[in-house]
Amino acid sequence: MFLNPLVVGSFAFIFSITFYFILRKFNLVKFVQPQRGFIDIAQEKAKYKPVPCGGIVFFFLFTLYSIVNNSIDYKFFTIAGFFLIGLLDDIIKITKKSHITFLTGRKRILLEIALCLFFTYNFLGGYSYLLMIKDFPIEIPFFAAFLIIAFIIIGTSNAVNLTDGQDALAGKTVLVNLFFLLAVFGSNGSILVLIFAILAFLLFNSKPATIYMGDSGSLFLGSFLAVFFITHKIEFLLPLTGIVFVLEACSVILQVYYFKLTKGKRIFKMSPLHHHFELSGFGEEKTVTLAFVVTAIASLIAYYIIVGVV
Repeated sequence: MFLNPLVVGSFAFIFSITFYFILRKFNLVKFVQPQRGFIDIAQEKAKYKPVPCGGIVFFFLFTLYSIVNNSIDYKFFTIAGFFLIGLLDDIIKITKKSHITFLTGRKRILLEIALCLFFTYNFLGGYSYLLMIKDFPIEIPFFAAFLIIAFIIIGTSNAVNLTDGQDALAGKTVLVNLFFLLAVFGSNGSILVLIFAILAFLLFNSKPATIYMGDSGSLFLGSFLAVFFITHKIEFLLPLTGIVFVLEACSVILQVYYFKLTKGKRIFKMSPLHHHFELSGFGEEKTVTLAFVVTAIASLIAYYIIVGVV
């Protein structure tokens, strides 16, 4: 079914604005403003009590478009799976008033691996994967392809989740990635829905934020990006357009392992990386702006690579 892009975008924007306005106007959700402090990755999540309003709106609009457009397929169910993992965590945090993630360690990883296996089997049909880097095809056996795809999807979704630690940071960086995809592939309904939904979300999520996307929103957006890049065979560009996500995830890994190896020493004042900048006196707003600019420049370079200018 053909849907006018302007109608799709306008509906997503108006619905999102209305939903968030009603929540705030009638005080249907309450937020706890966290205290700033010198904490590390294990405590970083404890800074927030996110009500997953943003994530629910993103997924609702994405689902509605997928139903109308008759595009409920393995890609949809994979992304939906990551959304549900995040939503479950959000619900547990809210109802039990705990910052301890319910799906910790093996449980969460096993679920995410199962989703990636489901995606890979349906995407490849059990056959090898032909990775295209510009005009150079590389044939990858199914099992190796599964490991690569799982790494991309799980890595991206959780990296976006780590990035969602300052007002508008994850929203703005994901938004730039979506505009990149729009520039490369033209009018795409699901991308337009998310672009306008995030634009509306940022009106309430920019500092001082009153609405958060929650784990459900960050895992949903991260898995959406990964799945879209993979299925359109431009996954080799994701580390470039998602450079901020890569840096955030690497800062956490380095911090954790260095802390263990040195028995208490830290590389960064706090991880993920955006908190290191904030605690170094750079400030939250400047940190978000820097991440936005870096992502925009990286996406511009990626665009020139894909159109063959570079």
